[in-house]
Formats: sequence, structure tokens, C-alpha cells
Amino acid sequence: MRKLAREAGVFGLLGLLMASIGFFAKLYADARLTARTEAAQAVHARDDQVQHVEPSHAIVLVTLNDGTILHVRQCQKYDPQTAYESADRLIAALETRSLRQKQAAQPNDSAQPRNKLALPKPDETFDCRNFSSTQYDQVSLERDYWTAYRESKHQALAGNVLGSLAKGLLGFPAGLGVWIFYRRVQNSG
Repeated sequence: MRKLAREAGVFGLLGLLMASIGFFAKLYADARLTARTEAAQAVHARDDQVQHVEPSHAIVLVTLNDGTILHVRQCQKYDPQTAYESADRLIAALETRSLRQKQAAQPNDSAQPRNKLALPKPDETFDCRNFSSTQYDQVSLERDYWTAYRESKHQALAGNVLGSLAKGLLGFPAGLGVWIFYRRVQNSG
């Protein structure tokens, strides 16, 4: 009897482990895709591999060192004295994303929000980046992109770990089901 209980426990725990690893791998892939999209939005661009980009004369094609192709929305006039504003735009984009995530995490009780101005509306004059073809601008863009990517990925993974463990608990009964099937096949043969 102890041998049967030990076998059942081993199969149940292996099912739990396999399900947890499987769910975490899927959630990790989703977190990377979300991070790519949000990082591109933070630098006022679109990722060529994630989103379809419509052609425009205000779009600059930028290839990052890892081969990622970004379509950056360039501001109408490039003024080196106002180039520091791109950092302010990055911070504003990160704050907007953070506000959206907080609002998405709150339960929706179909009540009207108290402050309708909580999320800033995109402005075409600010939803662009001062960009020239100089090496400094490309390095700055890449630094901003990877900073936003890491932050977004860490936030997504932090929220996904508990979810993958909770869904992984479904692996224990699945492992027991596999054990029952194993015992029936073994006894019938």
C-alpha cells in the first residue's frame, strides 16, 4: 500500500512540476512580447516584428544592435537644443503605461472614473522623438528602448510567477490521472 501511495505522490508532484514549468514558459514568452511592444511605445516607435507599420515620411527606420527593427516617429523639426525632451517623453510614456496597468489591475465595478484626466491623451507633437542619423541619437534611442524593455519585462514576470504557480497546481491532479492510467495499463497487461 505504501508503494502505491509513493507512486501516486511521485506522479502527482511530477505533474505539478511539469505544469508549473510549462505555464511559466508560456507566460515568459508573453511577457517578452509585451515588453517589446511597450518598449517600442516608450521611444515613440513600433517594433517591426510585433506590429504592422504603415509607411510614412515621418518614420525613421532604426536597427538596434540585436537586429530589432524599430520604426521611430520623428518630430517635424529637429532642434538639438530641445533634444533633451525625448527623455521627458520616455518618462511620460512609462508613467502612462504604469497608470494603465494600475487601472487594469483595479476591479471594474462599471462605475465612472472619478478623474477622467488620469490618462493623458496622446498628442501628435509629443508622440514623436527628436532624432537625427547621428550615432549619439541611435545610442540614446537604444538605451531608452532597453531600459523600458527591462522594466516592462520585470513587471510582467513578477505578476506572472504567482499565476504560473497557481495554474501549476492543476498539474497535481493531472499527474494523479496519469498514474491511474499507468496502473490500469500495468494491471491489464
